Amino acid sequence: MVRARNGGEVLAGSCDLEVSEARKTYTAMGRTIRALRGITVRMPHGEISAIIGTNGSGKSTLLQALGGLLRLDGGTVYLGGRDVSRIGAAELACMRGILYQEPLRSLCAGFTITEMMSLYGDRIKAATFGELRSTLERINLDRNRVVSTLSVGQQQLLALELVLARRPGVILLDEPTAALDVQNAALVCERLLGAAKMGISVVFVSHNLEEALAVADQLLFLHEGELVKCWRAEELASLREGTLRDFVREHVAAALARANLPNPATN
Repeated sequence: MVRARNGGEVLAGSCDLEVSEARKTYTAMGRTIRALRGITVRMPHGEISAIIGTNGSGKSTLLQALGGLLRLDGGTVYLGGRDVSRIGAAELACMRGILYQEPLRSLCAGFTITEMMSLYGDRIKAATFGELRSTLERINLDRNRVVSTLSVGQQQLLALELVLARRPGVILLDEPTAALDVQNAALVCERLLGAAKMGISVVFVSHNLEEALAVADQLLFLHEGELVKCWRAEELASLREGTLRDFVREHVAAALARANLPNPATN
């Protein structure tokens, strides 16, 4: 039987996520943009991997690649040891869940919460329906409410709960707490920690360094399409947020200098 790091039983569908030599290039306004430059990293099941970096560093592109949402120019993404590009769309949708920064991309605004649960019915494991109802009650979401009447934070929590109820092997999230207040952000982090304990591989993009340090087992720093640094749990335990911010600033300053651009931090 597979066990989580805390010794508990993990999901049968739990699987590692791995990317090898991922490369992606875009052309925009006559410019060639190397969004991903040979990134290789493993994201084990039962762990939370946080991706940080400045705007345009390749975070969202990497997240899309991990989810099989874009075709790489080179390299491979493996989900449970299988090439993501060779997994059918229906099977892939069951194996991984995606939560967007705008929750309405995952929800139907005119539906009630009960109707959303029914819509996801064929994907939600039968054993988790009761747990889903209990969780919605705990976070004070009335199942008769229409999705469009919920706050952004409530919509995000609902979208996350619907993803978790499907029990995917991997969950990918793009800045899941960016538009949330402190209370709802804490609830999202609590649920992500719970997902990891069940053996799910959780990967999220964030600009919130404090939040990333608080929940991550692995912290990835991307800059100009490259994986500059990957801190593991044993390193994160002693890493102070201030040290991390200094590390990020140094790389940004070096990039600006290479491009012969002024550094606003020194002006």
